[in-house]
Amino acid sequence: MSLIKTTYLSSTNVILKIIIGLILNKLIALMSGPSGIALFAHFQNFIQISSQVSQAGVLQGYTKLISRYHGRIHTVKIVRETLLTILAASTSIVSFLVIGLSDFINDSLGQ
Repeated sequence: MSLIKTTYLSSTNVILKIIIGLILNKLIALMSGPSGIALFAHFQNFIQISSQVSQAGVLQGYTKLISRYHGRIHTVKIVRETLLTILAASTSIVSFLVIGLSDFINDSLGQ
């Protein structure tokens, strides 16, 4: 993939995210007012934090290892399987915590 094509696709992605975000915020403002926007912002922050915790910081290490062992197919396969195991375990733990603490999270975000 060329640099121009990558730049174009990345720019298009960013512009679409901005437009969709503006439309979504406007709809929420019209439907629920300022308190709805604040609640939506709290919800978005919670989702981002949960996603980062469930990734367990392994994606940067994965990129580093894949670039280091690019030619060794067996090693790349082992790294990929280990990454998927870690992500499945950490995502499951975070999911069970969110489900188990849903009442507390709802009360905390709702204020």
